[in-house]
Amino acid sequence: MKLLIYCLFVSLLASCVSFQSNINGTPPDFTRILVVSKLTRTSPNYMAQYVRAFPKNYAVCTVDAGPLAFGNIDSLIRAKSKECNSEVILTLNVGQSGLISQGKYAASVNDVVLEMQTLPDHTPFWKGLTSIQSFRQDALDPRVVVRKLKEDNIISGMNSAQQ
Repeated sequence: MKLLIYCLFVSLLASCVSFQSNINGTPPDFTRILVVSKLTRTSPNYMAQYVRAFPKNYAVCTVDAGPLAFGNIDSLIRAKSKECNSEVILTLNVGQSGLISQGKYAASVNDVVLEMQTLPDHTPFWKGLTSIQSFRQDALDPRVVVRKLKEDNIISGMNSAQQ
């Protein structure tokens, strides 16, 4: 029994991620994307990881619109999308949170809701939901998001690490 609890605890530390997604119609062709994070706790270089995770044929700009961002978030996003001439926007938003406990061991479970929309009309064409069990600050690895977008045929191309 102790071995089972230990294995559960180690797997929670390893950041288990489940990912569901849904596509509305045929995804548009695009090469310029704006990634917006509305997540509450991320490391300072978290958004830069998205720039590196996407295939080289995509121009990626980012906005950290979390709770520590100043000013009007919508204005900040509009300005950045105009500056980058973005064709689509990928938004990462906080979902529900919970706690898993087994005896004296506990781990948090956090949902992240993802949505892709065309710009400038903001028509959604892809949505994703992740359930992350982790103690790490940046539990949602950008490479996991990019892999899911590839699986769903939203994006294509090879990452720089694969070339």
